[in-house]
Amino acid sequence: MSHPQDHFSAIADVYHNGRITYPTALYEYLGGLCERKELAWDCATGSGQAANHLAIYFNQIIATDISDSLLSHAMRTKNIEFRRASAEESGIETDSLDLITVAQAVHWFAFDEFWKEAKRVMKPNGILAFWGYVWPIVNDQIDTLLNSFRDVIFDSWPEKNLYLQDQYDGIEAPLKRVENPKFWITEAWTAKDYLNHLSSWSGTRYYHESSGVDPISEIRDELLSLWGNGHRKVSWPLILKVYRNT
Repeated sequence: MSHPQDHFSAIADVYHNGRITYPTALYEYLGGLCERKELAWDCATGSGQAANHLAIYFNQIIATDISDSLLSHAMRTKNIEFRRASAEESGIETDSLDLITVAQAVHWFAFDEFWKEAKRVMKPNGILAFWGYVWPIVNDQIDTLLNSFRDVIFDSWPEKNLYLQDQYDGIEAPLKRVENPKFWITEAWTAKDYLNHLSSWSGTRYYHESSGVDPISEIRDELLSLWGNGHRKVSWPLILKVYRNT
C-alpha cells in the first residue's frame, strides 16, 4: 500500500525529468545562518535536487523520502546518505542537525507530527527552512495558456496542494521566524522542458488518471507554436519560510 503522502512514485521518471533546480544563493544564505555545517537533513528529497547542492556546503547530508522510486533516481554523492523515511519519523539522532530543508513538499506533511520531529532532531539554534514555487512565468501568451491548463486540472489537485497555491500562508512552524531575503528561480528551457515540468505535477497525473485524457496533449501543439525553437527564460518567485530552534 502506498503512503498517503506519496503522489509521485507512479510518475517517478516524469518527476525526475520535470523538476527544477534552486538558486545557489539560497544555499549560501542558509549555510550562513547555521552556526556549524556538520549535518543537514533534506526531508522529502525526491530525487535529490536540493540534497546534492547542500552537499557542497555541509559535511554530511541525510536525504530522506517515502518513495523508493524517487530515491532510485538520485545522484549518489559520497557525503549524502539517502534513506527511506517519512518526515514525521526520520530515525535521525536527537539534537544532531544544523539544518533541515524541505523543498516543494512541506504541504504534504502531517504538520504537528513533523514540527515535533524537527524540534527533536535539531540542535539548539538549528535552522528549519521550507520552500516551494507555483506557476512558471514566461510571457503573456504562454502564461495565459498555462492559466487555461490550470483551470482544466484544478479539481484534480490533492487538497493539501492548496497550501502551496496559497504561497504557504497557512503553514507556520512553532519556532522563531527568521526574516529572509527574496529569491527567484530561473531556467533556460525548451518547449519540451516546459511540458515535462507540467507533466510532473500531481494535478496533471490525477486528471489523466480520472478522465483518461492526457491534458498535456490538449495544449502541446499550441504551446509549441507559441514557444518556437530554442530556449526561453522561465522564472518563479521562490516561496521561502525560515525558522530558528531557540
